[in-house]
Amino acid sequence: FKCTTAGQIVIMGFNTYRTFKKPLPERINVVIDRNCNEPSGANKNIAENKFNFFSSLEDALDYFSCIKFSEKKIFLIGGAKLFNYAFSKNLINGKIYETVFNCNFSEAATFIDPVSEKWKILSAKKLGENSCLFVRKKKGSADSFPTEINTPLNFQDNPASL
Repeated sequence: FKCTTAGQIVIMGFNTYRTFKKPLPERINVVIDRNCNEPSGANKNIAENKFNFFSSLEDALDYFSCIKFSEKKIFLIGGAKLFNYAFSKNLINGKIYETVFNCNFSEAATFIDPVSEKWKILSAKKLGENSCLFVRKKKGSADSFPTEINTPLNFQDNPASL
């Protein structure tokens, strides 16, 4: 995760932001907060190693689609509401880095819906005794990936998927 997202843009929902003690280093950290009162558009003062707030995922994606950030990749890193919203609005058109754990997360509050069959597996790699990383792309999509997503998942009902 660290190597993949270093130097890039990571977008998180407000509940995920509340779990962080500080921004992830060497990244542009973006928080989606419906109650955000900060300026939007060109008035934004974006910086690495601080939390940058936007009122909607669409506003953030629009802002970072400008030429100034064209060399950066965008990663959605959580939480479940943000992932499910992005899938429901068809905002994800790149790769998915999906980590699947063969563990019981009894204290976890929410999980995202399983990735649909619209996404084909490009590669799979065992990360350890109880986890795998799948890289997926949308079936029928071009090979350019302007948006990327990192999704830690728990498929408790399907440990055989490892």
